[in-house]
Amino acid sequence: MLTFKQSKSGLMVALLLPDHLSRYIFSKVQDAPFTSKYKIIQPGDHHITLLYFKDGEINIELLDGILKEFSYDLQGYYTDFFLDGIGKFDKSEDAEDAIFIPVYNGSPDYGIIAFQQELCVRIGFALNVRYDLLFRYSKYTPHVTVAYIPSELEYDYIEELSDIFVGTYISTETFSLINGKERKDYKFNNVL
Repeated sequence: MLTFKQSKSGLMVALLLPDHLSRYIFSKVQDAPFTSKYKIIQPGDHHITLLYFKDGEINIELLDGILKEFSYDLQGYYTDFFLDGIGKFDKSEDAEDAIFIPVYNGSPDYGIIAFQQELCVRIGFALNVRYDLLFRYSKYTPHVTVAYIPSELEYDYIEELSDIFVGTYISTETFSLINGKERKDYKFNNVL
């Protein structure tokens, strides 16, 4: 099991950004002149949440088994997406605003939305639950959180970051199960 620097309760299935891109994002956000007021997401922790389960909603061993089987079925598969722009969510659970990079679907057959839907179908089938009930993020904006800021800061502060992440294409063959600070990676067609 690998480690994940940030710690939250519950279980999360996520796509982690490649290390080089995570370090790049961190350096760009850290270099902005106003970041002394930010809680910046550390390198290695940038991710796109695909599914989240609160503590007790699902057994970790059961979810691990479902994800292993799913990863074996993904022979030759990959998922792709674009990072482009900058945005802000008001009032996260910590009463701070979240600055994020929007994630856009790549190809229709292999894009992140298709991957997320297939993941929901598989988990829903295994749990005998309608997949659309799992697909809570149908109105969710796929994103990569880069920092949290006090709510009283003006939105204009993040405008300096808006052109840093223009059309960054990413393709990945790995997804992860994150439990607090523990992380298990799954490679498409092979568990790491």
